[in-house]
Amino acid sequence: MKKNNKIFLLLLAGGIFFFISTVKSVYAVEISVGASYTDFELSGKAKYKGTKIDIEKDLAVGGNKSAGGILRIDSERHHLTLEFTSVEFGGSKSISEEFKFNDKTYTVNAQIDSKLEYDILEIQCHYDLLDLENEMLGFSLAPLFKVAVYDAALKIKSSTLGYDETYSEILPLPTVGLLTQLNFTKYLNFSAQVNGIEYEGNSYFEYRALLEIKPMEGFSIGVGHKGVNMDYSDGDDLLDMDIEGLFAQAVLSYKF
Repeated sequence: MKKNNKIFLLLLAGGIFFFISTVKSVYAVEISVGASYTDFELSGKAKYKGTKIDIEKDLAVGGNKSAGGILRIDSERHHLTLEFTSVEFGGSKSISEEFKFNDKTYTVNAQIDSKLEYDILEIQCHYDLLDLENEMLGFSLAPLFKVAVYDAALKIKSSTLGYDETYSEILPLPTVGLLTQLNFTKYLNFSAQVNGIEYEGNSYFEYRALLEIKPMEGFSIGVGHKGVNMDYSDGDDLLDMDIEGLFAQAVLSYKF
């Protein structure tokens, strides 16, 4: 493991411990763990020491199904969420238009196998600035701070040409946004959020909506829709991605 990653994990563990110890002294704490399943579609462009490539058209990279994990800590108006997901998009085709990638020229009619894969760790804090609730209906509005850390790689392999090239980036993306939640009795709630950042010509925006059902105390299932738009460049290299699709989750909770 890289030194920077170790430092990040230590800081993360320290932050979680501080969050729990701080709110525990005042409020009850609910800890939730769960699993998620995603079904995403990908489009975008990439360029690495060569020409701009359309990920969907030139590489035939298609849809994806993957799973992830969730850890959530809630205490009154304070909320901390951690999610980890590993995603892989892949495709194969015969090249119809020549392109250059990592100083290698991929010629027409060469067979290629392509992958765009990433691991993403998402850490989100939000505080219910407005919290209105009664027995039948509740509403909350919260500003949020979120960091999404992408470890992404685009791989293009051609057995015809003998190439196996990779473009990789680790991108920590801090964002701010808003989250709102509607509670329809204690058994059903709907939440939606939008967050993003833009700087020096780069941008990252995300939205998600989730409908969650709680059939019993301490257990919930949910379905939702998520979209991500990323525009990143480093000199002549770039990675632009549009990712959207459905996700489902199941969560177990315990209140201390």
